[in-house]
Amino acid sequence: MHLLKLSDMEKLFYIPPCLEADAKDWFFDNYHFVLSWSLFVQKLLDTFESSSKADITFNRLRQYQQSLHQDVRQY
Repeated sequence: MHLLKLSDMEKLFYIPPCLEADAKDWFFDNYHFVLSWSLFVQKLLDTFESSSKADITFNRLRQYQQSLHQDVRQY
């Protein structure tokens, strides 16, 4: 149900007052990449979707080892 009929530009205008802490910092650091409402939602979910996702990625990086035939630039 849509109570308000806002354009993408209006929605983007009202984002900052609705965000807190890390999300607000992230928005101000990346606002120039957020050109539409759908892009904002996508990027926000990609960034803050799950802390366990970040933990899994960090553990993969921590356990990653350079292979025998891999030069340092590929590592």
